[in-house]
Amino acid sequence: MAFEEVDIVVEVSGSAHTGVSVGLTKMRKSKAKMKVSIKSDAWETLGFSPDDRFVLLVGRDNDFGMIRLQKNKTGKIRVVDRVAAHSSRFLQLSLGHRPEFVDRAEKAVACQWEKIDFTTLEIVLPNWADETNPARKARIQAKPPSVLAADREAERQARELAEAEQRRRTIELHEVAEEAARQTRKLLSAPDVELRADLNLTPKERALLSALAAKKGAVVSKEALLHLTYGSSDDAPDVKILDVMICKIRPKLPLSVRIETRFGQGYVLIGAWKDLFEKAVA
Repeated sequence: MAFEEVDIVVEVSGSAHTGVSVGLTKMRKSKAKMKVSIKSDAWETLGFSPDDRFVLLVGRDNDFGMIRLQKNKTGKIRVVDRVAAHSSRFLQLSLGHRPEFVDRAEKAVACQWEKIDFTTLEIVLPNWADETNPARKARIQAKPPSVLAADREAERQARELAEAEQRRRTIELHEVAEEAARQTRKLLSAPDVELRADLNLTPKERALLSALAAKKGAVVSKEALLHLTYGSSDDAPDVKILDVMICKIRPKLPLSVRIETRFGQGYVLIGAWKDLFEKAVA
């Protein structure tokens, strides 16, 4: 068996009534300076010497609002022995201007503290330290739950409206395709509908003119004509191709027949449309 001598570590901690206070002093246009005041009995409890020097550690992130005074021989923070107006003795450490915190005068306030090891004193700063806490700014800027819920509901409604509009457009396209198919079936089922050969039409032009003739003076939409001419293939061109085809067909028609453009609606065959066929059409 073997034994060795060890140090006994006694945790020393304090509350708001154990003699440690922090305040800010500000003179005219100068920057506010932080000062830590420690009563003599609390200083004795801490076990520090008036000749000790310290370095300052400032808490970041989750430790924002706390500071640590760490005893260090090369530290620049010295202890000053002072006497209050009521003759009580206390020791003061001047920490200078700290840009992390508010720049104004603040009365010294008793603070919670804890000696976390033999050389380090940790102090929780007063409430004014939280004013410049980056995490606090993020909390203020964040939307409250009620606003977030309203935003989500608005997004849901907008998404449903967009989906409903897409369904409506899809139904309209199906209706156009069905109407074009009906016109195609009607055209193919009419044995007397055969265009004259001397018109010198291309197959596409013939299909387009046949569709117009089958409607017998009624307006045919561009979508229906495109479907009749090119089918329902995904490779079908833009409807603007119909304008080009109509321009090519018009010079080939008899003087008694013409194709009119109804803007926003489509095309209509006007005149003696029966003159386009080899046989008489009822």
